[in-house]
Amino acid sequence: LKRGIVTNGGEIFCNSHVESIDVVNGVAEGIILKKKRTMNGGRYVKAKQAVVSNLSVWDLFKSGIVDRQHFPEQFVKEKLDTPVGKSFMHLHVGFKCSREELDTLQAHYMYIDDWGRGVEAEDNAVLLSIPSVHDDTLAPPGYA
Repeated sequence: LKRGIVTNGGEIFCNSHVESIDVVNGVAEGIILKKKRTMNGGRYVKAKQAVVSNLSVWDLFKSGIVDRQHFPEQFVKEKLDTPVGKSFMHLHVGFKCSREELDTLQAHYMYIDDWGRGVEAEDNAVLLSIPSVHDDTLAPPGYA
């Protein structure tokens, strides 16, 4: 993921607290990094193409990192009213595999330890994703 982002001109900011997402005319144009004790002010980072975040929709709207006024009121309400699902493991793996072997696989598999406990039960579900089933460029040659 990192290689793909950097190769295409993107930047990744690890351990960097984002103060806010700058939205202009409905488009995220950049971010403002939170001030650190050693800095005189927050750093503005202009997006070349997109702003990508790993925040959940609930954290995005409740944190104040983006002003809700940039979204239709009904959209925000629907997102915040969506129940939070309990966690499960989503596993992305890489393994040696020929194209012929890859053609026999599905893109997603799910393991449920005890169907009676349901998908949301703790330590009960694992989702395995193999996206290279649909796109060869998502793994090196000879790998899935």
